[in-house]
Amino acid sequence: MTVAQWLFGPRFLLVTFDPEGAQVAGVHPWVWSLGLNLLISVAVAMAVHEVGTLLTFSLLALAPAVSLLLTRSIRAMFVLSAGVGILTAAGGLVAAFRLDLPPGPTAVALLVSFVAVAGVLSRQSN
Repeated sequence: MTVAQWLFGPRFLLVTFDPEGAQVAGVHPWVWSLGLNLLISVAVAMAVHEVGTLLTFSLLALAPAVSLLLTRSIRAMFVLSAGVGILTAAGGLVAAFRLDLPPGPTAVALLVSFVAVAGVLSRQSN
């Protein structure tokens, strides 16, 4: 899945943010949108099975929220969102192990704290 997203990322961005421009460029937006949605669906189904609904939803919603608050470009947002997701998942696992807490909710609590910090930092920069 990651390889497909890496290889076809520019097309996915084009059909997501400018479907009319994609059609003019000769790209079939519905085909690429379907492919992207299938990739996302498979990833979400696998994530829910492995880590649970709460953590999956939080990583899909809150990690991008952090990056939206802190960045100005789409590329930076994607990179920071992935980094925040990896950092909070790993940090949540470490904290859960050390404090003898459930790992999913611990990672979500860490992610919520990142959102709060990003909100404060974005208010200060404006």
